Amino acid sequence: MILPLLRWEIIAGMLLVMLLIGAAFIVSLSRMVRQRTAELQSIFDHMQEVLYRADYSGRILMVSPSVQALSGYSPKEIRGRLVTDFYADETERAELRKQLDHFGKIFDYRIRMRHKNGNVLWISVNSHVYHDSEGKIAGVEGTFRDVTALAQTEEKLQTLVLAVENSPASIIVTDSEGCMLHVNPAYERISGYTSKEVLGKNPRFQGSGQTPVEAYRDMWTSVTAGKTWRGEFMNRRKNGELYCQSAAIAPVRDSHGEIRFYVAVQEDISERKRIAEELEKARMQADAANAAKSRFLAAASHDLRQPLQAMRLYLDVLAERTQAVPEQRIIGKLQAASDDVGNMLDRLLNISQLDAAELKAEPEVFDLSAMLHDLHEQYAAQCEDAGLGWRLHMPAGILRVESDPVFVKEILINLISNAIRYTRHGGILLAARRRGEKLRLEVWDTGPGIDKDRQDEVFHEFVQLGNPERDRRNGVGLGLAIASRMSRLLGGQIELRSRPGRGSVFCFGIPLISGDVPLPARPVVASGGRDFQGMRVFVIDDDPQMLDSLGLMLEQWHCEVMCFGDQQEAIAALEDGKHMPDAVIADFRLRDNATGVEAIRALHALAGHAIPALLLTGDTEPSRMQEATSAGFPLLHKPVAANKLGLFLERHLLAAGDRIRG
Repeated sequence: MILPLLRWEIIAGMLLVMLLIGAAFIVSLSRMVRQRTAELQSIFDHMQEVLYRADYSGRILMVSPSVQALSGYSPKEIRGRLVTDFYADETERAELRKQLDHFGKIFDYRIRMRHKNGNVLWISVNSHVYHDSEGKIAGVEGTFRDVTALAQTEEKLQTLVLAVENSPASIIVTDSEGCMLHVNPAYERISGYTSKEVLGKNPRFQGSGQTPVEAYRDMWTSVTAGKTWRGEFMNRRKNGELYCQSAAIAPVRDSHGEIRFYVAVQEDISERKRIAEELEKARMQADAANAAKSRFLAAASHDLRQPLQAMRLYLDVLAERTQAVPEQRIIGKLQAASDDVGNMLDRLLNISQLDAAELKAEPEVFDLSAMLHDLHEQYAAQCEDAGLGWRLHMPAGILRVESDPVFVKEILINLISNAIRYTRHGGILLAARRRGEKLRLEVWDTGPGIDKDRQDEVFHEFVQLGNPERDRRNGVGLGLAIASRMSRLLGGQIELRSRPGRGSVFCFGIPLISGDVPLPARPVVASGGRDFQGMRVFVIDDDPQMLDSLGLMLEQWHCEVMCFGDQQEAIAALEDGKHMPDAVIADFRLRDNATGVEAIRALHALAGHAIPALLLTGDTEPSRMQEATSAGFPLLHKPVAANKLGLFLERHLLAAGDRIRG
């Protein structure tokens, strides 16, 4: 009995030990399970991606806490709701189900989810179906994450790719050594090479040998220093044809600041270059034609002014010698016709010089009030003869302005003459009004007015509204064109306001100057009758008619006149010691390419002192006019009326200390 009892005790002890071991194991296992569960829960609670499970109808059964950071909704707000409640577009759910039904899983599937704040997020979904105990599909589980930033970057990249691939400009991407990694279709079209033919090559294989080495050196110096280089290359197409490219090449750095790539954007400018060259050639031809026109006008002007000057002087001599009224009236008409021809030549020349930019404004400070009073007096008789009122309105006192007085006066003369020409009834007003730092000059008339759509036309040369028959009494249509160009040279423009039947007003502005700036003195001209009794005058001109007519005019003023065809004749007369001149009048252009300047200086040298001298010229070529002006002698342009010549002689020869009496 004892042995069986012991056996049972042993068995019971063993069972107890085993039970204790099992209990310890269970406790350990339970602890491990709890630990693993806690670890999994921690992972679940802290995972960045969102873990979810939903039944096959789309009702959410479980979702990780990370969903709140992503969507703004807490897990509690989401559980039990349909996934479509959070789709930005519910139709995307149907496409996702189709993929799951077909493949059983999806990877990096993109959908759009609406955040709690209303923003739309791009979501990447990785999911698979799961089955119940019977093997039937029970639902879907997986993870999703916010890829909005990535999607936006991809969209920008796609846009960039589309821009590159569809760009009309050739685009090349090279590595840091300059080997081509990518070319766009435009490169293939322009160069004739396919991408397969050029990838891995250096773009210099297209070189033509006509691009300076310095250009390549400068390009590499710039881009390797991290700068963008811009320049031009002369390259060769696959068919051997040369073409010019405008290029912009820039480096692309990685996150460490190292240059990884170079991007070149190139544009074929061959056609643009060709057009530019043709335009430049056309411009040069136009300049040459314009210069030829100017030379022709200058030559024609000189040749026309010679007989015109002689005719005018003959008429002036005849006018002084003739007392009969009928003959005086005829002579007056001839003088007016002569003046018209001279004025027409001047206007044609002015237009030519303005178009060729040969006339330059020379601003100076002057008293405009004096000029306005002179103009008012000058046109008073003409307006009275035409039965027109003529008024001047201006601020009291001196009007200091800074502009070119010659241009200002010419503009006003053209505007006033135009107003008189087209006004039949009423009157004309010349006005000056202060407008801040400018003085506004205005010419008003009560003429027929101008339609709005034709107001620009009046500033074009040879345009005369209302004069289709080209009646020369109404001018030749150059006055306003000249005035407009001169106004632009003064830095402004002429404004026109007009209404048909109500008249017109032309106006422009010039700068006003403070009263502290001194004004130049006005020249004083001697008064009284014109009598140069006892003055010996040498006249040098290679035109016999000019010599004869000018000689007659000077003799009419009681001068002792000696006429010479060239400077050698004048020098010979002076060398005999009997004929020392009191004054010299010389044409600027003499025979054998000699000039009046040379003749005057030769006479000065022979006489041993300066002799008062005057230059006459019919030349209008800018270089010759500059030469004549720079000589330092007084200069008059042909044709010169006798009265103007007399006033000029009195002013300049008296200032030079001559022996004029009277």
